[in-house]
Amino acid sequence: MSDKEIINIGRNCRIILFAAILIFCFITPARSQPLLTTTIVAGVSTIKNRNQPKARKKAIDNAVIEAVENILFDMVDFEVLTPDNQLINTIYKKSWDYVQKYKILSQSVDLDLKTYKVVLQVTIFSEDLKGHLAGSGLLFEDKYKHIVAVVINERNVRTRNTLSDFWERRSVSESIMLQRFKEKGLVVMGRHALKKSIDRNLMMEAISGDIQAAISIGIQSGAEVIVIGSAVAKRRAEETNNRGMESFTANISARAIRIDKRTILGARSEFATVLSKDEIAGGYQALREASERLSSFFIDKILKVWEDESDEPEI
Repeated sequence: MSDKEIINIGRNCRIILFAAILIFCFITPARSQPLLTTTIVAGVSTIKNRNQPKARKKAIDNAVIEAVENILFDMVDFEVLTPDNQLINTIYKKSWDYVQKYKILSQSVDLDLKTYKVVLQVTIFSEDLKGHLAGSGLLFEDKYKHIVAVVINERNVRTRNTLSDFWERRSVSESIMLQRFKEKGLVVMGRHALKKSIDRNLMMEAISGDIQAAISIGIQSGAEVIVIGSAVAKRRAEETNNRGMESFTANISARAIRIDKRTILGARSEFATVLSKDEIAGGYQALREASERLSSFFIDKILKVWEDESDEPEI
């Protein structure tokens, strides 16, 4: 083989290798990059006991919180950006978790005001921030969905309810209503979703009948309607048949509140009585039957309101 042939073979190999690399680059899917947002913010802190390093650190922390809040302004309604909202408060406390990088653009000390000021360029993992808000009902993109929050404070036979275990407690009535609403195409939120953003004491006030508390829950959670109430199941001791079956009754009372109009769409109580040999099972069965009836009532009320609105001519 001549030197010329060897050179040509070498050239051909390089061409083939280069072409293979190009093909690989085009057919290999690019790795997804995190969505980042960069913002410029200022942070100020008071200088205490002439401790400028500590004041500088606090000013940077404040600037980072400001950066996160700037991103949140594009995602949620400004009304929910308060420390009273537990989810938002948690995000503020963990602001550094969303920071990819930051750069100090300027810093200055005002000896008269005893303040330390920094100006930062901060890059935020905005996709992570959005993910933290997912399912809360606070995102702007969820505003165009009809979201219904459902909370039924339930007490079955021989069960003791305490304030401390409210968020973890299972409610058959609530579960049944959430399922029936979902079957009708409604976006729903139960207590586990609301736990992210709602104070427990505020929830108790709403369950007790405080309409304003219920409206506050709707605003903070992003729900358009909240269905809230109480359910109780108990044994009817005077009724026992020959087969050892006892009678159990359940009573569920709830109301549906439309948040934007601050009006009550409907209120209703439902009762159910069943026979059972087991008191816990009997109580749950009665609760299920009563909640099925109550679900139908509220579904009709809620859907009718939105159907009537969709029929209104655009101006």
